[in-house]
Amino acid sequence: MCRAFLSVMMCILVAESSYAQQLISFRPAGEVRPLITRYYATDAVGDSVVQSTDGRLHSISKGNGKFLDGGNARFKPLGADQVGRDVQQRLGAGFSVYRTQNYVVVYESSREFAKWCGMFVERLNRTYYAFWKNQNVPLKEPAFPLIVVVYKDRNSFETRCRQEVGDGVVGILGYYSQHSNLVHVYDMTPAIKKETSPSNWSGTVLRHANGERQVATLVHEAAHQLACNAGLQQRLAPYPAWLSEGIAMFFETPNLTHQKGWNGIGSVHRQKLSDFLVAQRDGLCPAWRDVIQSNGSFSNSETALAAYSQSWLLTYYLYKRKRAEFVHYVQQLAETKPFDDSTEERSESVFFKTFELDANSMTEALRRFSQSLVR
Repeated sequence: MCRAFLSVMMCILVAESSYAQQLISFRPAGEVRPLITRYYATDAVGDSVVQSTDGRLHSISKGNGKFLDGGNARFKPLGADQVGRDVQQRLGAGFSVYRTQNYVVVYESSREFAKWCGMFVERLNRTYYAFWKNQNVPLKEPAFPLIVVVYKDRNSFETRCRQEVGDGVVGILGYYSQHSNLVHVYDMTPAIKKETSPSNWSGTVLRHANGERQVATLVHEAAHQLACNAGLQQRLAPYPAWLSEGIAMFFETPNLTHQKGWNGIGSVHRQKLSDFLVAQRDGLCPAWRDVIQSNGSFSNSETALAAYSQSWLLTYYLYKRKRAEFVHYVQQLAETKPFDDSTEERSESVFFKTFELDANSMTEALRRFSQSLVR
């Protein structure tokens, strides 16, 4: 329900419509035309967040835009072609649009590289839905188009994404934005001459020094996007970082012996296993309680590498050794609402009770499990 000031200033009720709901016509700063939006959530400081028909989320606060009368407009999600054109227009000259069955790739790179990215995310899409169906976890079809933005090189990526990410863009290879609902990646192999068909040069890219990172980054960020659009996770919900990142890494696991560099999920992530073993040896791993309870270790440059490796290991262990409990836990957390300040379901005690573990037994179990994966 809208807050009082929204009810007075911006909300209208549309009756006798399949999309009947309170609507807000809202023009964010920098937008040429007003957006038709609906109320989405109230954040921690009491500001309202609205969702526009292209799927983006916007915070409404003083000075953040011009509030207009919604009129008799109906909230109906825009189609993929329209959203793709809008993203292309916002990014400016040099970007084109490529469509696949389930994705829109807005690209500044070569068209062939955009096709290659489209091939990977489509394959992930099929595998993702099939995997969760096999776990009896019902997913929904995305209400909004799935968009992947591909920049031509690192410099373009940093320049254009800095406004959203800030200086943190320097330390990342790509990201999924829960506010814009866009995946952002760049061509890490621009010097490679790409032929007409992606399948003809896929192996060459994978042999490149950045080939593994290229595949893993694209699949990882697209997995985050799917989680937030298929119902596994709600956007802006305080979802545990260890589980969100653990699931994305579970799906990203590259296989450079495969023709396309990725052949599904459920394999041992050799890089993350190595990162964990080194961090464990050097005493750099945050306590497992901290990884489960808090997201802080993932944003701390001194502990982030270890925390990510721990989240992959924990996710992989729970799936392999406590699958029924893991699936139930994932389904429980899927109900976490945006900005929900209740911590009961995400608490340490609930975690240990669900998996019938305590801190000491889990530490030992994960130590032995990691050793069993070494070969």
